[in-house]
Amino acid sequence: MITLYDFPSGHPTKSFSPYAWRVRLALNLKGIEHKTEWIQYHELEKRLKEFNIPPSATEEDGTPIYTIPAIYDPSTNSRISDSLKIIEYLEATYPDTPKLLSPGTEVLTTAFEWAEKQHMRRAIWPFTVLKVAPSLDEKSSAKYVGIFEAVINMKLEEFGANTAMKDKLWKDIEKGYNTVDGWLRTTSKSPESQIVGPWVTGKEIKLADIILAADLAWPIAVFGEDSEEWRRIGAWNDGRWRDYWGLVKQLALNLKGIEHNTEWIQYSDIEKRFKELDIPPSEIRSDGTPAYTIPAISDSSTNVRISDSVKILEYLDKAYPDTHQLVDPGTEVLTAAFAWAERKNMRGPTWPLVAPNTIISGLSGPCSAKYRRNFEAWTKYQVEELQSNPVLFDKVWKDAREGYAIVDGWLNAASKSTDEPAGGPWITGKDIKLADLILAADLAWPIAVFGEDSEEWRKIGEWNDGRWRERWGLFKQYAIIH
Repeated sequence: MITLYDFPSGHPTKSFSPYAWRVRLALNLKGIEHKTEWIQYHELEKRLKEFNIPPSATEEDGTPIYTIPAIYDPSTNSRISDSLKIIEYLEATYPDTPKLLSPGTEVLTTAFEWAEKQHMRRAIWPFTVLKVAPSLDEKSSAKYVGIFEAVINMKLEEFGANTAMKDKLWKDIEKGYNTVDGWLRTTSKSPESQIVGPWVTGKEIKLADIILAADLAWPIAVFGEDSEEWRRIGAWNDGRWRDYWGLVKQLALNLKGIEHNTEWIQYSDIEKRFKELDIPPSEIRSDGTPAYTIPAISDSSTNVRISDSVKILEYLDKAYPDTHQLVDPGTEVLTAAFAWAERKNMRGPTWPLVAPNTIISGLSGPCSAKYRRNFEAWTKYQVEELQSNPVLFDKVWKDAREGYAIVDGWLNAASKSTDEPAGGPWITGKDIKLADLILAADLAWPIAVFGEDSEEWRKIGEWNDGRWRERWGLFKQYAIIH
């Protein structure tokens, strides 16, 4: 497991450095297992030397500079500092993860990083120091404030009391955001702009997006998402920054940001293992027998054990009210109906497509035998017949395509309304909700079984004018297993 070195503040997110946020976002996007080791700011150089982490840069006089972020990867025994060097390392070492750099864009991305720093990062720094410094331990605060005062040649208290200077800086900050907004608006001058996608370079998140997202995570981590400062920034440029954060915050927080790990259980052992763990059944069958199915969770902080995905998500919303909420008040009935209808039209028809591969190649021994029995009893299809009968094979694919088309019709309904659209890429607007997770999970299913480069997924992805391929492009950066 990779160790990410960062220094903590006293704010809820702890991490506030935009450079550390870059690496954290990249690791989350790539789904690389990692943990954070916190180092007090005043001990950075001492501790990084103890860990044999190289300096991130060198002064003109040859003095080494030790900064975060830094990582240690035990799988390769590599130690690296500097956010861009770390991301380049992750690209080279984990080639099967989402790529953040497209060939030929390296120079452009480097220039973007430099220019974005001048316009978005520099002017806001003094305001973040005012908030962060009091939250650090005494020695770290003194060092952090000392560096700040040396750079701006002014005492922190003097800056805090200088209303005229702060007003001017806020104007400079807004002017910088306006400049970056202008870059992002260049695509709107192209007649093809509507098919480009929500990210800087198109439909997939890239390093430029990580840089931009980290510099939005910074003021949010320091001031808070409900703060006057963030509301001010978020509203600039017709709400672009609030909307952009709505896209990236699920990646920044791993949606709810709840620390967790996965325990793997063989399919044939689910009931036995759940009983050992005191996990309740997910439902009671009509004959009164309990049904034990995954997923299930055990929350040690509340001593609660729950099975059934929707029940788990409802619990998480209630137990962790300060995290991203998946069900808005008043939408519970509509969401329940959506879940049932989507299951009927997408998940049910998809099962015969993925089951043969799962039974024959994905599982083995008792697990495969039990899964086969359940599948054949439920669907009345025989696995061998699905593989050998071309007429039945074509029917199964036709049924699935018709089901996806029905759901596509629901998603198209908003475009036929004369009212103002929901205003975002998700089902109910700018924020991802439970309905989006239901849909995302049922797209992740065939991709997990067949592979994203498979003929089967390409076929599904192209249905309904490529809606499912594009939809997965939005979802896949949140598909992270811990």
